[in-house]
This record gives sequence, structure tokens and C-alpha cells, in this order.
Amino acid sequence: MYIPLLLLFSLASLLSKATLALYTPFQLPQDGNQVPIHPSLLGSSNLSAECWWRVLKSSPPTPTQRFNTVQLQYHQKKTLSKFLFILLLSLANDVESNPGPIGDTTFSLPTKNGLSFVHCNIRSLLPKLDELQAWCCYYKPKVLVLTESWLTPKVPDSAISIQGYSCYRKDRAKRGGGIVIYVEESIKFTPLQTSSSPVTFDFLSGIIEIPFSKSIIVAGLYRPPSSPVHSLSDISQILNNLLAQNQKSELLVLGDFNTDWLNPKNNKHCTLFKTLQLTQLISSPTRINMKSPNHTLLDWILSSPDRIQEAGVLANSFSDHCLVYCVRKIKALKSPPKVITTRSFKKFILESFLSDLIQLPWYRLNLIPDLDCAVEYFQSELLQVWNSHAPLRKVRVKGAHLPWVTADLTHMYQFRDSLWSKFKSTGSMNDHCEYRKCRNECTKETKMAKAQYFNENLNNNISNPRNFWKIISNIQAPPSHSQPAALKVNNQTVQHPLDVANAFNNYFVGCATTLIAKLGNEAQSERPHEGQDPPTVQKPHNPDLFSFRPVPVSAITKLLRNQKMKYQSGPDQIPAMLLKISAPAIAKPVATLINESLATGYIPILWKTARVVPIHKSGDNTLVSNYRPISLLPVMSKILEKCVYTQLRDYYQYQNYLTPDQSGFRPNHSTTTALLKVCNDIQAGMEQGNLTGAIFLDFAKAFDTVDHGILLQKLKNSGIGDSTLTWFQSYVSDRSQFVSISDSTSLPLPVTCGVPQGSILGPLLFTIFINDLPNVCKASTVHMYADDTVIYTSKPNLPQLEAVLQEEFTGVEKWIANNKLFLNTDKTVTMLFGTKPKLHKLQTPHLCVGTKSNSTLTTVTSLKYLGMWLDPNLSFGPHIEKLSSKLYPKLGALYRNKSCLSPAVRKQIVQQMLMPAIEYGDVVYAAAPQTHLQKLTTLYNSFCRFVLQSNYMTHHCDMLKELNWPSLDSRRTLHLSNLVFKSFSGKLPPYLNMLLPPAVPSSYNLRSRTSTLLAIPQYKKKMARSAFSYRAPQIWNNLPDAVKSSPSLKSLKSSLLAYLNTKCTCKHVT
Repeated sequence: MYIPLLLLFSLASLLSKATLALYTPFQLPQDGNQVPIHPSLLGSSNLSAECWWRVLKSSPPTPTQRFNTVQLQYHQKKTLSKFLFILLLSLANDVESNPGPIGDTTFSLPTKNGLSFVHCNIRSLLPKLDELQAWCCYYKPKVLVLTESWLTPKVPDSAISIQGYSCYRKDRAKRGGGIVIYVEESIKFTPLQTSSSPVTFDFLSGIIEIPFSKSIIVAGLYRPPSSPVHSLSDISQILNNLLAQNQKSELLVLGDFNTDWLNPKNNKHCTLFKTLQLTQLISSPTRINMKSPNHTLLDWILSSPDRIQEAGVLANSFSDHCLVYCVRKIKALKSPPKVITTRSFKKFILESFLSDLIQLPWYRLNLIPDLDCAVEYFQSELLQVWNSHAPLRKVRVKGAHLPWVTADLTHMYQFRDSLWSKFKSTGSMNDHCEYRKCRNECTKETKMAKAQYFNENLNNNISNPRNFWKIISNIQAPPSHSQPAALKVNNQTVQHPLDVANAFNNYFVGCATTLIAKLGNEAQSERPHEGQDPPTVQKPHNPDLFSFRPVPVSAITKLLRNQKMKYQSGPDQIPAMLLKISAPAIAKPVATLINESLATGYIPILWKTARVVPIHKSGDNTLVSNYRPISLLPVMSKILEKCVYTQLRDYYQYQNYLTPDQSGFRPNHSTTTALLKVCNDIQAGMEQGNLTGAIFLDFAKAFDTVDHGILLQKLKNSGIGDSTLTWFQSYVSDRSQFVSISDSTSLPLPVTCGVPQGSILGPLLFTIFINDLPNVCKASTVHMYADDTVIYTSKPNLPQLEAVLQEEFTGVEKWIANNKLFLNTDKTVTMLFGTKPKLHKLQTPHLCVGTKSNSTLTTVTSLKYLGMWLDPNLSFGPHIEKLSSKLYPKLGALYRNKSCLSPAVRKQIVQQMLMPAIEYGDVVYAAAPQTHLQKLTTLYNSFCRFVLQSNYMTHHCDMLKELNWPSLDSRRTLHLSNLVFKSFSGKLPPYLNMLLPPAVPSSYNLRSRTSTLLAIPQYKKKMARSAFSYRAPQIWNNLPDAVKSSPSLKSLKSSLLAYLNTKCTCKHVT
């Protein structure tokens, strides 16, 4: 009887030692040494036995769990005496190590049937954003109020966004302070404005609308320790005013008052809030000082206790203040699960799909006399096959979730909170130290988990730009694409999705119609009579020159295959991807429909309906004016428009019809070429000692207010035949749009004016509409980029300049009235350019240009034109200042997430996200004063340090060499040389080609050498030598012949960079 038991004992001993040798965290003890044990064993009645049990039954803990160990005295004799019992238990299949129900690992505030509010003194939000995101994912508060955010206006909202929450903030004008309120996106929250801005404390409030219940005013407050005592009375007064303005609402205040509620000396101040029927709900200390027995209660929650279900203190995971929370009694606010409709491609086979499409009876399209019916038949047949091979299915979308917050991290948070609870119950210094260690380890592991997740994903997608930049945008916080839950319309709040959709559609359509109605109130004498051409419309020499040509099937096939996958489907629900993969099978029927449209001069109604998506710009998200419309047209309509666009563009280019003063939407033209033209003319005026005056026009809704009658007349006068004109008349007429919000679709509204937004033809048609504007200005120069228009001229003195500009502007105003456009005179400004000595001599360096309404245009000293800030001397100092202030915060955000980015990823981000901002327009400001350019050089060096993670002692030449990057000066030289090279091949606008004439050969130079040289104007003034017409030839002529004779632009770039690397003039001690 004893022999089997002895054998069993021996076998168990061997197995246990072998198992312990493999189990890394647990080591066989020697002479009573301490053994670490996993925290999940805490609370067991027999920890020693439980340790053996875990060794035999469980897998080793993960690395993130391994850090959590406790010291346990292990006695070998006791363990041996109990081992047989543990072994017998392990052989039993129906015994669990920790019996009881198994729950999920998702934790939240004890909300029950209530609305949870949390306050935290964060003490600098930006460095703690990762942990805060994880905390919100873990606790899921409905409203989170943060004080001492330490944010500045330079930090954008996107840098502090949290998935699933809307963000509202109030920054302090000086260092410190600041409040941020995060509200769950499903909650309707409207910010409130106070009658006065407090000086001694920070205050931010808003109102929460709750169906079938009183609304709740939520206020966040931070009162600095240095605030005077009377500031508490000021707080009470502001709260009283809020209640008076919202009498049907209750009040809930959360914040750091920096007044100890537990100190009896403060009772007289604390009673101020009793008059508002507010009670302080927190009773435990919120700031723990382990060096002193006197803990303080500085973080308060003020509300009516009758409506509060629960209130308390949470672990201080972010600063030296504990978090305070309360749960407002309310019927459970359960947001319906978000369900989206997607397609299943599990059984999709492309060959089978194309085979079914080819077998469809497409010949029936030729038998259908009505084009609308033919298009409807085509869409129905195509979608039917599409649905059979890739059926639709509804998928429930998960709520806010951070993929890098794993189950292991969640267990760590749970253990951290258990240590906090233990400390609260014991008050022991040792327990507090254990909690702090665990808290710090949680912070470390959270950052490591995020870094590991993004490093893996970015490195795997570094060659996939679309996925790469999508991941980059999610590093800070996943972008929110939620639709507005409520809108303010006529001082009333609408919440039903259908009402919200109708409000958006009425506003978007009404913007243009309101302007047109305003124009209708002007004197009719200023406009041409019905049927009469506007006086500035160009007259054709040979009418009826243009008519449509049939589009071959091969061209349609190419268009279908070149469809961009990013195009979203319009109202017809046919995505670009479907047309792209179906090209071989549907090219012929699509060509049939398009050629029928061109031949009959008719566009199907289904192709003229737009689905509009409202996109929030900035500001209050309950105001429709803070949204811009994105119009989604059927992709099939864009195929048709591309066919028409190609033929119309080629016709205008052949006829040389479009004015050379228009740089928008034209090949070889750009905003940079437009800036070079305008700035070069101003600098040429400085060389002659002149002043240059400019008027920058601001059209209100220019694209949306184009009059269709005038547009068709201008098309006809440009040579468009009557039969073709019928097609354009069909194109602009009978259009409609609707807005969709949360599966609710607004009523469609007719669009009676403007060129279609989001269309292919729209920009070209607008260019034709505004093409004759420069003909009005005889004594000045006009340059346009789409509707961005500037009128300028140079004169020796200010009176002559004002007289010319006044006459020109009067003519422009008349042209605008004749063409039924609307000029925003409040945003139309003037600017005076000249050398510093010339401007200094003026008593009043302002332009006086009046409008027809007897007002005077505003004169500004800096202006953003086509993305570049201009100043009166064209020193480009303001532009470089604003560029630096824009890029440094972006670089700071990247530094905060540098652990998530590998060196290759950091390099790609800098090259593709930051460098384009510096290189934009660098040929315009290439000769700016060195004091300004040095600021960009310093910024560029910071980029290099970020990529290489170098310290500030590393010289920039060493970094550039390691990265194989040219200096900024070399980059500007390269870009200027590229433009000169393009001029030789005719790939620059005519107005720039005129500025680069070839050098005149002399008797001392061979023709072969002067053929690649450019004439350099004889400018004497320093400002004029910054002009493109001087600097570009100067740089080009100094290049070696081997570089200038490069056969292609690509070859020029490589040979020029090699040459510039040999010309580095930076001298330093290595």
C-alpha cells in the first residue's frame, strides 16, 4: 500500500522540479528564500499551495504580467507536506483553481442607471495623453473634466482628441491652468458663454440635453492657489448667472478649487454655494501627502445630492491629485449600436464575376429610346450581379477601442486599482509605495504597448501610402467621423436625424440663393437686359467651331481602369472600385450611354443628383455655418464629364482662348507660378522706385453663384455650337442634392445656380465664366487663380496710384454686377508695396479705394495670398514666422510619439509631411534676408535631429550627410533650376517664359555656350535682385555646362545634387 504512494511521491517531486525549472518567474527556493508569485494569486487562502497549483495547471505569465510580483515566504517543509493534496486536485478534471463565475475584463465606472462625471487635475495633458486614452477606454466616463491642461492656442484640437469623445477647451492666456472637457459623442453637449471672462480662475461650461429630463449645466473650474479669497464669491456669482439664464436646468460643478474642504477655517467660504442649493459631494481627501498626516480635499463636486446616485474618489493615476467622480441618477442612456452596411468578398471570384457581366444582354441599351430608362437599366443589371457575387451585410461597429490596450494591460490596471483600494483602507506607507510602483509600471507598459503596436503596423505598411498615413493619423488619436447629433436652427435645437439633414440641406442650398436674392435688390440699370450679352463678354470670330466627337470604347476602358479607389459612391451606390474591376465587361455599354448623351444633348437625371456630406470645419458643432458641404456625384457621371473635359480643354488650348492671366486648373500652372508672377512684378516696380498698390478681391460663394444663362452665353460666344450647347444646358439644369444623416435622408432640393461642386467640368466652366474679367482693367494687371483675384499696378507716387486703382476697381465692380457675382467688400483688402525708404517717406502709407456703397477698402500690412504671407517689402518675414509656428507644434507632436516610430518611418514622415510645407513657394522667397532664412534652417536641422534622434551637439553637416539630404539652400537652388529647365521645354506658363529670355551672344562668346545662358536684367536695388527674373538666370548661368545640358529633368536633379554636394561651404571643427 505504501509502495505506490511512495512512487507517486517521487514522480511528483521530479515533475515539480522540472516544471519549476521551465517556469521562469518561479524558482525553487533554497533555505526559505523569498519566491515571487503572480498577483492573480492574491487573496487565496493557501498561497503556497496555490503557487504549486498554478505551476501545474497554468501557462507562464506574459511579460506584461510578470512585473507584478509580491514577496512570499516559502517554507519547503510545509510545501512538501501539502504537495500530495495539490497533485491529487490537479488530477481531478472537475476542480477549478479559482471556482466562481468567469466575467469579462471590461471595467467601467459604477454607473448602473446613471450618467458618470469625472474630474482630474491632469497637470499637463499632452505628455499624459496616451495613458488618458487608455484610462478612458478602461473606465468609459460619460463626461471627463480636466483642469491644469497647460495647453496653448498653438496646440490643435486634433493633438488632444480621444476616440469616442468630443473635446471642448479653454486655454489660459499665460502659463499653466486651462480646462478641457471631454464628452462622449452620443451625448448632446452645447458650450455656454459667460457674460464676463474671469481673471482669477479658469471656467468652462456647457449644457447637456437629456430627453424627457431636465438639462444639466456642466461646469469645469480651476482656481489657482494664488487666487484671492474673494474669487470664491466671483465663482458663486457666475454660477448664479448660469442658473438664471437656464432656469429649467440643474447645475453640476467639477474642479480644483485649491481650498481645503476639510479645514474648518474654510467653512465660511464654502457656505457661499449653499445659497445655490449646491452640496459638496466628496468627503475623502483628494491630495495625499505621505510626508504629513494632514491630507487635503481640494477637488470638489458641487451638485444637488438628491439627484446623485454615487460619488467618490478614484486612484490618482496622472498627478498628485486623486480623481473625483459622481453618477447622476438618470434613466439609462443606451446609444443604439452603430451598424454599417458593407459587402462580403469571402466567395468573390473575379473571373466568375466578369463572366456573368459579359453574358448580360447589354444590347438592350440600344433598344431603349429613353436615356433615363437606359441608365436605370444599366445600374440595375450591374448592381444585381454585384450583389450576387459580393452580397451586402450589416456589421455592428465596436465603440471606442484602442487596439494596443490588450487584456494584459487591462489586468495591470485592475491590479493597480486594487493596490489603491488597499492603501485607502490601511493608509500604510508601504501600501502607498507599492501602489506608486505599480502605477509607474502601468504608465511604462502602456507606452511600450502603444509603441510596439504602431511600430509593427507602420513597418509593415511603409510601402503602402494609403495604409501608412491612415496609421499615422491614428497615432495621436483616431479621427472622429461622427455626424452631428443636434443643430441650432432659428434659436431652436433640432435633434431628429431627419430634421438635422433637412437643416443642413436648406442651409447649403440657401447660401447661394440668399446672395442671389440680395443681388436682386440692386439697381437693374447696372445689369444687361434679358437676352442682352453682358458688355464684357468676348465675341467670337468663328462661331460653331466646337462639337462633340464620339468616344471610342478603348478610351472608356482606359478611364474605367484609371478610376481612383478613393472615390466614394454617389446616390447610385456604384463605387469606383466596381467600375474599375468591371472595365473589360462594361466598357462597351458605358460607351453606348455616354455617346448617346453627347449625341442627344441630354444628361440622365440620375447622374445629376448629388449626395452631400457635411464636414465640420471648426467652432461650435451645433451651428450649420461651421460645416462645409462635400458633394458626392455618381462616379458614372464623372466618366462622362472626363470625356467632355478632354475635348473642351483641347479646343480652348488650340484656340488659345483662355486668358494667360489665369493660373487655376491649367497644365503647367500652379499657385507657385502665380506667386512668382505677382511678386516679380512688384519687385520690378521697386527697381524703378515705384510704389505698387494691389487689391485682393474676395468673391462670396463664387462657384455656387454662377448664373447659368450668362455661362451658356459665354460658351456660345467662345465657339460652342448650338447642338453642343444643348448638352451644357442639360448639364447645369435640373440638378438636385440631398443630405444623409444617420440613415435619414433629407428632401432633395433643386440647385438652380452655380457649377456643380465635386464635378470634373465645374472648375473649367468657372474659368470660362471669369475669363473676360482682365479685359476690364486697361491700366493695371490682373492675375487669377480660380476665383483668387488680385489687381495691381505701379506708380511713382501715392496719388497717381490711388487714382488708377480707383478707376480700375470701379470697372471691376461693374463687371461683377453685370455677371451677377457677389463681392465681399469686408474681406476685399488693399495692400501697398515698396522699399522701406519709399514707404517710410509716406505720411499715411495707406491706399484709399472706395466702393460703390461709399465705403473704403481696408488696407492691410500682411496678407495670406495663395498660401503665402505677403508683407509690404516682400521680405517674407511674416510667412517664415507663421510657417515656423505651424511646424514646430507638429514636430513636438511627433516627438511625443517618437517611440512609436522607427527611423525609416520618421524619415518618411518628415519627407512627406513636414518638408512640403517648407518647400512650398521656396523659389518665391529664395532670396529673403538671411535672418529670416536662418529660422527655416534651424527648423530643418530640428527635423534632422528628430529623424536621427541626435542631440543638440551634433553638427547639422554630419546629420545631412548621414541622411543624404541637401541643405535648404541647395534645395532652393535645385527648384529654381528645375523651373529654368522646364522653360526650355515649354512647360512653364507664358508669363514666366517671358521673364527668362536667352542671353544675346557677343563676339567674344561661342554660340554653343550662349545657347544655354539666360539674360540677367541690370537690377541695382537689393530688393529687386530677389526677383525671379534676376535670381533664376543668375543661378542657372553659374551651373556647369554638364549640368545644364542634362537630357531630362530627372537627370538634371541627380547631376545638380551631386554638384551642389561638392560646393558645400559650411566650415566647422570636427
